[in-house]
Amino acid sequence: MQLGAGSGGSAFGLDVGGFRVTARDLAMVRWLGRLRFAEARQVADRFDMDERNARGLVQLGLVAHRRVLYGQPGAYWATRAGLDAIGLTLPPAGIDIRTYEHDRLLASTAIRLEREFGRPDIKTERELRSRDAAAAQPHYAVRRAGQHGRRGLHFPDLAVDGIDGRPLAVEVELTAKGRGRLDSIVAGYVAARHIAAVRYYAAPAAKASLERAISRAGAGELFHIHDTEEITDAT
Repeated sequence: MQLGAGSGGSAFGLDVGGFRVTARDLAMVRWLGRLRFAEARQVADRFDMDERNARGLVQLGLVAHRRVLYGQPGAYWATRAGLDAIGLTLPPAGIDIRTYEHDRLLASTAIRLEREFGRPDIKTERELRSRDAAAAQPHYAVRRAGQHGRRGLHFPDLAVDGIDGRPLAVEVELTAKGRGRLDSIVAGYVAARHIAAVRYYAAPAAKASLERAISRAGAGELFHIHDTEEITDAT
C-alpha cells in the first residue's frame, strides 16, 4: 500500500469506521517510523491534536499501540505496513522494555530539537545508522578509541544537520557508563573532525561521570551538558 506522503493537504480515499487518512496522518506515521516509538501525549503534542486521533491509524494497521507501564499513556510505533505506505526504508522498531525510558525521552528530545532548530534538520539514530551503514566515511557515527570495524562505531541518539556544515550530535544519558566505555566514546568524539559539537542531556546518575570523562579528555569546549529535566518538561 503506497499512499504517497507528498500529496499536499488532501484527504486520501481510505476509510475505516469513518476515518480518512490525511497528509498529517502520513506525517505522523513517518515521524513515528523515524523514532522507535512515542507515547500518545507526545504524538498529540508534536502534531497539536487530540491523543485519540492516532486510533484510526491503528485501525488501518499503519501504526501499532500498546500500553507498557501501568498508569502511563500507551505507546505508538509504525508498523511494516505503515513504513511501506510512506516509503520509509527502515525496519519496524517497536518497544524494548529495557530501554523504554530512554527511548521515550528521545521522542521528547526530538520534539524539543525540532522547535529549536527546525523539523527537517533533525535526524534520529535509526536514520543515522541507515545512512552510515554502507558509507566509506561516516557522516554521523564516530569511532570509539581503540575499536575497529563496524562494531567499533558509536552513533549519537539524534543529530542536527546544518551547524558549520557538520552535525551536532545529541545524546540522552540516563545511567552512568563504565569509565572505559565512556572514555572511548568521548575520545571518539574528540577525534571526529566531522562532528561540530556534542550535546548531552544527562540525568543526575550519569552527569558526574560524564563530566569527569570530558575533563580527562580536556574537551570542555566540544561538549555541552544539559539536565534531563529540560526534556522531561518539554511535553
